[in-house]
Amino acid sequence: MFKAVDVLQPAFIEQPLDQLWSLISPL
Repeated sequence: MFKAVDVLQPAFIEQPLDQLWSLISPL
């Protein structure tokens, strides 16, 4: 059974991680 939190939470987590990784990866 899918929940809105299960669908939305990964999006909120992945986007910041992608932004952080783009800042960290050049280092």
